[in-house]
Amino acid sequence: DSRKLKDKKGYDLFNTIFFERHKEILMRSAKNFSLIILIIIIVLGVLSFYNNDIHNNIHAFLLNRLGWFVLIMYLINRGSVVTQAMFYNCDHAMLRYNFYREPDVILGLFKKRLTMLIKINLLPAIVIAIGSIVLLGITTNGSLVINYIIVLSVFFSVHYLVIYYLLQPYNKDLQVKGISYTFVSFITLVLTYILSNLVMSSLYFSILGIVLTVAYIIVSLKLVYKYAPSTFRIHA
Repeated sequence: DSRKLKDKKGYDLFNTIFFERHKEILMRSAKNFSLIILIIIIVLGVLSFYNNDIHNNIHAFLLNRLGWFVLIMYLINRGSVVTQAMFYNCDHAMLRYNFYREPDVILGLFKKRLTMLIKINLLPAIVIAIGSIVLLGITTNGSLVINYIIVLSVFFSVHYLVIYYLLQPYNKDLQVKGISYTFVSFITLVLTYILSNLVMSSLYFSILGIVLTVAYIIVSLKLVYKYAPSTFRIHA
C-alpha cells in the first residue's frame, strides 16, 4: 500500500517496508492471544454474573493482586517472537554492513522498532485492560488498572528489544549462541514470578510500574546508543 509509505524516507521507510512485508508473521500470535483472552474474559464475566462468590473473588483479585498481571503480560508479550523475526528476515543480512551498526543508525532504527513492537503488544494488552474494567464493574479504580496493564505491555516491549540489541544471541546460521541472552531471559522470568506474588494495592502498583517503565526507557536508549554498535553483531 503506497499510502503507508508516503512522506517516509531513510530508516523510517526501511522499517515500514519491513513491517508491512512481514505483518502477518508479526501480528499473528498477538491476534491469537487477544482472541483467547477475550474468550476467557467472556467466560469469567458470565460466571461472575451467575455466581456472587466468583464475582467477589474476581473483584478482589483485580484490586489487590495486580502483581499477577506482571506474569501474564510477560507470557503474552510478543517481544521475543518479533525480535527473532527481525533477525531472520532483516538483520542477519544487514549486520554484514558496518554502516548498519553506527550509533545514530542503531538508535534511530531502535526507536522505530520500539514503536512498532509497542503497537503489536498493545493489541492483547488493550483487550485485557478493557476486560478487567468490565469484570470490575466499577470505574473507581478502572483508570489505574488500564494504566498499569498498558505500562506493563510497554515495559516488556522495551525490555525484549533492549536485550536483543545489547545481547544479540544469533549466529550466521540463525542459531542461538548468546548465553548471556538466555541468562537474562531466565532472570527476567524469575523476577516476574516474584513480582506476581506481591500483594499490593492497584494504586501503588500502577505508580511503581509507570516510574520504572519511564526510567527503563531513558536508560535503555542511552545503553543502546553507547553499547549496541559493538554488541549488535552476528556471533561466529
